[in-house]
Amino acid sequence: VYEEVQKDSSWGQSMTPAYRRRILDGRLDPVSELSAAFMKAETGEDMQFAYYESSLAVRYLVETYGAKTLISVLRDLGDGVSINEALSKNTVPIEQLDEQFAAYAKTLAAGLGEGLNWDVPEDSVRNVPIETALTTNPDNYYLLLRQAEERIAEKQWEEALDPLRKILSCYPLQPGNGEAPRLLAQCYRELEDVENERRILRQIAETDHEAPDIYRRLVRMDAEAKRWERVHENLMRLFAVNPFVPHLYRDWARCGEALGRDNQAIRAWEKLLHLNPPDAASVHYQAARLLHRNGKERAHGHVLRALEEAPRFRDAYRLLRDIKGLEKTPSSPAPAAKSE
Repeated sequence: VYEEVQKDSSWGQSMTPAYRRRILDGRLDPVSELSAAFMKAETGEDMQFAYYESSLAVRYLVETYGAKTLISVLRDLGDGVSINEALSKNTVPIEQLDEQFAAYAKTLAAGLGEGLNWDVPEDSVRNVPIETALTTNPDNYYLLLRQAEERIAEKQWEEALDPLRKILSCYPLQPGNGEAPRLLAQCYRELEDVENERRILRQIAETDHEAPDIYRRLVRMDAEAKRWERVHENLMRLFAVNPFVPHLYRDWARCGEALGRDNQAIRAWEKLLHLNPPDAASVHYQAARLLHRNGKERAHGHVLRALEEAPRFRDAYRLLRDIKGLEKTPSSPAPAAKSE
């Protein structure tokens, strides 16, 4: 856990506008009651907020009391000590820890998106034309987002860029399904601005750990640009979300071969076979081709399976001949006619 805190610089920015409101409205659960937060959750958002509170509490412990303290707490838990007793033993009395954590969370919430106004517009403002509403509150997050959405609905891609850029200049790392980054990426895609679209999508991928649509788009874009290390990075993200998607293994094999990592490509083809692909003969052939190139005996078995699946597979016959070390012999000339 500590390693995740250390390497993930986005933790400090993983607060959403909804979480910000909850914290500043006094709806943050104390550290002493975080376990109960999961039990009393009534909605999916309540459950997600409970996970966020817990991650924030871990970050607070590491920043304030150090990694060794966190490890000591975990060891005590392993010995059967209750969570609140373990925290009090290794930090400060639990009541004091609750107060410190609440102050810490409120400071983070108050500093989120500095430069933006976070007041939720009243119903009367929502019915006013957006340009009129923005004249009295030009930095309001919700109004700027509404302006961008209205322009996108009218396919005014260029005009939608300004409010989105303004939001992101103040609130650059938006976790989860942050609306502004996705909308900005959509605008760049419609404007055929490939580099800026790729830049925004990468930012989303770094902060959203379950965004398969974003990862797939990056795989396509980076494959077209032959940026195979980037392709590999996002394929790993897609596997983390769902490892049972057959086409991912094809992309992984292609990526491995492009990077000169035949072992990766072989592993990808062989794993794909466990998912019963409709073109099993082709998959066996690809595995055999790479195995033979690397002097692996398994090549023979794969090529035979390919021919079993597709008896007229000519490339597989050629590969089998290469594996067996046979050379094609030229046809013998027709015998000369005997003279009477």
